[in-house]
Amino acid sequence: VGLELEQFLEEQAEVTEEDLVGVALFHPHWSFDGLEPFDPLHFERRAPFPTISILKKSQVGQIVTSALARGVNISEKIQDENAQTLRLKGHQYLSQLYSKLL
Repeated sequence: VGLELEQFLEEQAEVTEEDLVGVALFHPHWSFDGLEPFDPLHFERRAPFPTISILKKSQVGQIVTSALARGVNISEKIQDENAQTLRLKGHQYLSQLYSKLL
């Protein structure tokens, strides 16, 4: 469900606001294709309620450009740190914490 909605919104964003906004979706049952069912990384895109985050591409671009000027790939750094933190906490801990939000 999450992936279909994300694809739809990305298509709409491309049609209506091609260079202005980007969308990031979060969903209570989000799961990434290709990961084991209990991989803690699924929690990276989970939220207690379906949520759409709209990002101004110009602001994101400024952050990325600034980081690259310092030799940092900020997107990769965020992904790596998120994965490290989520795997360190583990699925059981994250499930318990998440269930308290619902």
